[in-house]
Parts: sequence; structure tokens; C-alpha cells
Amino acid sequence: MRLAARYPVRDILPEVLALRRNNRGLENLALSGDGRTAWALLQSAIGSTRDPAYDGSLVVRAVRLDVSDPLRARVTGMYLVPFSDPRDYPGSNRPRNMMYSAAAWVEGERLLLLERAQGGARVYLVDLAGATNLLEHPRGADPGLDRAGVDYAALGIRLPTRRLLLETWRLPAFDTDKLEGLALLEDRQTLALVNDNDFAITGKEGPSRLWLVRLPEALR
Repeated sequence: MRLAARYPVRDILPEVLALRRNNRGLENLALSGDGRTAWALLQSAIGSTRDPAYDGSLVVRAVRLDVSDPLRARVTGMYLVPFSDPRDYPGSNRPRNMMYSAAAWVEGERLLLLERAQGGARVYLVDLAGATNLLEHPRGADPGLDRAGVDYAALGIRLPTRRLLLETWRLPAFDTDKLEGLALLEDRQTLALVNDNDFAITGKEGPSRLWLVRLPEALR
């Protein structure tokens, strides 16, 4: 479907992203410091939750784009990024509950990702430098890669490394798991996290809030 817009609209994203779940599109966007590279991640795994193989999926698709000329942006990478085991969270969660809801650039191919589920959220430092670029893999466009139980090592696919930085349920100041905003401040040691109050439609959500969390050490 072509969008009616006063600016150019180009179909550049990999077709496999069209298999995103309803209301689970490109929730995460991070831009490099020089403004030339962007990363975008789906909020959830692709595929229908009516199919047990996709309902149990714990990976999400991410793309890297060259946006040095925004009107001629092009995709330069596509990756699979893993989720945590839902049982690691304090709530009652299944794979379908796992979401990435915000991203921030750190340096090079390293991003901060805000993962959340019922009961809280985690912040990970994710390094894509050693991950397999699926644009260069013979099965990279195959949605079968996103099914549960895939042996990625046997296929020669390396997933990005992740380092856990924060679990919100361990900090009493956090009383919500609906965190959907993330930024790394200039000191490279302080995280800013913001909740989504869904426009306070029901009147029960309260105002949107900002939390500042100082990490044990600066991210270099």
C-alpha cells in the first residue's frame, strides 16, 4: 500500500518485517552520534501467535540503515536479537509477552535496549559487531529463522552479545512495567527512562514520569 505523502516514500525495508504482529511494529529507533547510521527494531517477534512455533519465539528482527542521505536511505544490515527467558521476570510471562520498547546508541555497533514484560523491565548493552548480517546469509530472509528452537550455530548464524545493566523490579522507585523511553545522558553513566501512560485515556494512568538511574560505571 502506498502512503499519500508530500515527501518520497520508498519500499526499502526487508519484506520479512511485514510479518510483524498487530501493533508490534518498529518500536525502537537509535541514531548514531554522527547522524549517518540508524538502527530500528521490531517490538516483538514476527509470526502469528496461533502458530506454536512462532508463539514461542524469543528473537526479534533488527535492521541497520545508512541515513547519511535521508531521502535515499538504504538498509545495510539485518539481525536477529534475542530476548530473555520470560521466566527471568517476576510476572507470569510467556514468550509473546517479551518486548523491546526503546533503544539508544552508545558507540560503534553497540546499543542500549529496553526489554520489558509483565513485572518489570531490563536494560541491556547489546553489541551487534560480531553478529551475523542476515542480508549476507542465504537464509536471511526466511521467516523460519524466527521460529522457536532454531539451532543458529548449526546455520552459521551468530546472535549479538548482551550485557545486563539494570532490572527495574530491584529498584523500589519503579512502580510500573510500562517503560517505553530510554536515553543515555552525556556523562555516559546515567540512564533516563520514561513510562508511557497511554495518553491517560481512562484517567487512571497518572502523568508520564522520568526516572534517572546512575550505573556503577560509565559506558565506554
